[in-house]
Amino acid sequence: VFAYLMIIGLILLSFSLVKHKTVGFVLCGAVISLGTAFCSIKTTLMWTMPMANSIIWLHYTKYFREPVMPMSFSVSYLAIFIAVLLAFCFIAIRKFNYDNVAEIAS
Repeated sequence: VFAYLMIIGLILLSFSLVKHKTVGFVLCGAVISLGTAFCSIKTTLMWTMPMANSIIWLHYTKYFREPVMPMSFSVSYLAIFIAVLLAFCFIAIRKFNYDNVAEIAS
């Protein structure tokens, strides 16, 4: 769950750094709502979203606890997603213009 929340926070930070906060909020809402919808109908598309990869009980069948998706896939998925977002944030921070921060905040 920490990795999922980290991804949501990094998405918000990424779009804030490129001065598109509204798009970041909409994208986070879309990621959360699509993840919830896909998990509730139990489609295979749920594994493309961070929400399903962060919920452990979805990785196993209900009665015999047979693996549906390996945990190693989910850990790798979340780690790569975080690494890509962190790399983007580090690049965007170097290009960020700090001179206009006071004008934007007010």
